[in-house]
Amino acid sequence: MQSLFDLKKEEDLYSILNCVDSSTSEQIRTEYKRLALQHHPDKNSNSAQFDKIKAAYDILGDPAKRALYDRWKASGLIIPFSQFAQLGTHAQFIGNHYRLS
Repeated sequence: MQSLFDLKKEEDLYSILNCVDSSTSEQIRTEYKRLALQHHPDKNSNSAQFDKIKAAYDILGDPAKRALYDRWKASGLIIPFSQFAQLGTHAQFIGNHYRLS
């Protein structure tokens, strides 16, 4: 049970890209390009921020991965997105169907 409390809350991928859930693919792409240029390792020594930006865009820039991420956010499950993505579609459906309101 303690492990549930020890889970680190994941940073919202939309907020990493200065976007919201309702942002269009074009808006997400535009913000990604702007942030990637600003935080690129050639121009900035903080490559960790660039890596976060790239990882966020790798998910939100792909329509299927973005839909899966949105389902994970809506599910209310207390597991990391990476684990949710590995679940079968049946388990993902159950997580969304029985989420806490």
